[in-house]
Amino acid sequence: VAAKIQFFEDEAAKNKAKNKAGARRPPPPPRAPPAKRVTAATLPAVRFTDAREFVYHSDFDCNGLLYFIGTNFGTLDTWHNPASLQLVTVRMESVAYSGSVTAAVSRTRARLRSKLRKEPWMSVDLG
Repeated sequence: VAAKIQFFEDEAAKNKAKNKAGARRPPPPPRAPPAKRVTAATLPAVRFTDAREFVYHSDFDCNGLLYFIGTNFGTLDTWHNPASLQLVTVRMESVAYSGSVTAAVSRTRARLRSKLRKEPWMSVDLG
């Protein structure tokens, strides 16, 4: 048992000496540039040349109209809430929710409900 302990101690000492002698750590990888903030003012202009069909497959899929609008009609690589970009307007009568009505068009689940009133409504103006 003493021989095994000595062997492991010798190996550890050799590895430590190697690292001090000339083995340098590689430089860290370069940092990615910060992501550009997307706002309504920074969006490129879009022209439509053909019709599109939006086919539902499942909740939160990437096939819907609101997803298409959230990628600025396919010009952005990532999706952004279209209400936050001011591409659509969300309105709701008597919100009983502490967040924002823009959650109605987000890609995350949210508890969005109205107060107990007769005939509550919500609208999404596609502009």
